[in-house]
Amino acid sequence: SRYDCMDFRILNDDLNNDQMLQALRRALPPDIQALEVIDPVLKAKELAFAAFMLYLLCDTETAARLSAFLQSEHILVEKRSKKKEVTTIDIRSKIRQLEITPTEDGLQIRLLLPAGPAENINPALLLDAAEKNGCVFDVRSIVREMLYDKNMNIFR
Repeated sequence: SRYDCMDFRILNDDLNNDQMLQALRRALPPDIQALEVIDPVLKAKELAFAAFMLYLLCDTETAARLSAFLQSEHILVEKRSKKKEVTTIDIRSKIRQLEITPTEDGLQIRLLLPAGPAENINPALLLDAAEKNGCVFDVRSIVREMLYDKNMNIFR
């Protein structure tokens, strides 16, 4: 992830944001970097969307098939609810942005998906549906690049 937000309770009110940032940097593993500590601007319930960049490794024929699949009118997947109920949903209608760019060794896919408490779509659902549809590829990476509120303002 290139952008994430953490919401936590501070037990020591004597620390300012810079001191909290330094404490987080000391405590987090090297692969996780704290970049900034700010006072919350929005409530968690106002989170609405996440931007993702997917890098897939595949041959040219699969890239064309995968491109066509992602741009199809409907993409039906089974999604498990918090109550463990399985429902079939059309996630194609929930994709707010879809940009597909061929690369030397596959595809780069930029997605904007629902990511809030009311509705949340994991990009892995889309990839699972593509695999079930006969597309064979390797996932090089899935990167969440940004979080937004319903008005497409950066979620802070």
